[in-house]
Amino acid sequence: MDYKETNMKVWKLVSGIISILLTLVILLQSFVAGIFNTVLNKILGSEDSGGTAGIVVAVLLFIAAIVSIAVRKRETKKAYVPLIVLFELAAMIGFVGAGNNTGLVIWAVWCFVCFIVAAFGLVKVLKPGIVFKKQWWFWASIAGAIIVSIVVIAVPRGDGNIVEKVRKAVIDLGSTTHISSKTIKEAKLVPDNELDYIYSKPKKYTHRRVIVKGQVYSVTKTKRGIKFDLYSKQLSLEKISTIYYDKKDIEINDEDYVIVDGVVLGEGDVIDLNMTYVNIKATSIKKSNYIDVFSPTIKTYEVNQTIKQKGYKVTLKKVELANNQTRAYIKVKNKGKAEFCIYTPFAKIKQGNKKYYIDGDYILENPKFLDSIKKGEKVKGIISFTNINENENFTIRIPAASSKDKQHIKDYIFKVKAK
Repeated sequence: MDYKETNMKVWKLVSGIISILLTLVILLQSFVAGIFNTVLNKILGSEDSGGTAGIVVAVLLFIAAIVSIAVRKRETKKAYVPLIVLFELAAMIGFVGAGNNTGLVIWAVWCFVCFIVAAFGLVKVLKPGIVFKKQWWFWASIAGAIIVSIVVIAVPRGDGNIVEKVRKAVIDLGSTTHISSKTIKEAKLVPDNELDYIYSKPKKYTHRRVIVKGQVYSVTKTKRGIKFDLYSKQLSLEKISTIYYDKKDIEINDEDYVIVDGVVLGEGDVIDLNMTYVNIKATSIKKSNYIDVFSPTIKTYEVNQTIKQKGYKVTLKKVELANNQTRAYIKVKNKGKAEFCIYTPFAKIKQGNKKYYIDGDYILENPKFLDSIKKGEKVKGIISFTNINENENFTIRIPAASSKDKQHIKDYIFKVKAK
């Protein structure tokens, strides 16, 4: 009997015994992790599955251990193939589904090592005369196994963890974005007053047509087109959808504003604070802008008033009303003898006995309004106020000054009639 065959028989016996002992440890850890996951699910809406994955790994490892002990005296292809399959499945599920159960990662490494050894045993059976130490792939495999084990154990848990990225990749592979043309054609449109519900009850709206607006983040290319996250509520994580678009007829970049017409695929990855991603298959995407997406205009006053003082011209071109703000479109032209500045932070609207101040929408306002406007320079932009009554006349007051102390500049006051 070859001493190498004896070594493999010993390994199968020892690895089987160790695996049975590890099964008990994994089951205990998974039970604790399962309780912890349940608490997180109730309190935070977390969907961590480390406890469940641990039980699956334990079952696979236990079966592999029994098989390993049972076939310890056999050096055949049929003896090694089941070990390779079982250890490989256990390792993959352990790595992918570990979640908060970090101990499961270590047991997955053990399964991975057993998978490598079993694979070498199979090669030895198929090619009896092979000398492993003379084969480059043998050392490459050993080095790869060591590197994978070190990286998986050493890298901290969290968003940057390789295991977490693999888990998300597997989830992406498992989720289909295919939907038939007939389903798309027959999809019933979700009315605007129900749009909020697709984020809280996405499964209920599966295969319903939706038109959603938002800002683009995390654009990635797919084999067919693109995928990106769409934030439909400004500066918030409450309304997020993952958009799949199987065309390449539009260039989409991070921070773009878009309007998406598509069909709900169902629920995506659940994130913290009990919020859910909604998967949407886009049938068309239209580029838009900040105002149309987050603050659509409901009424416009065309004003076109110009007030000139000592060569400093300020024009109020128009005023737009939205549900959440009032926008004044301003144009400033410096034809005076010094630098000029309008004090937009102190601008205000007076309507009857009420006063309305700026709402601090820094995205709309031109930053140059806060600097001195040099001689001959033209600057235009938007001053955004809180929303006012659309049916009542109002005035807009904008303080200003020049860099010459002797020049007294009065406030620019524009009167606007409600139509």
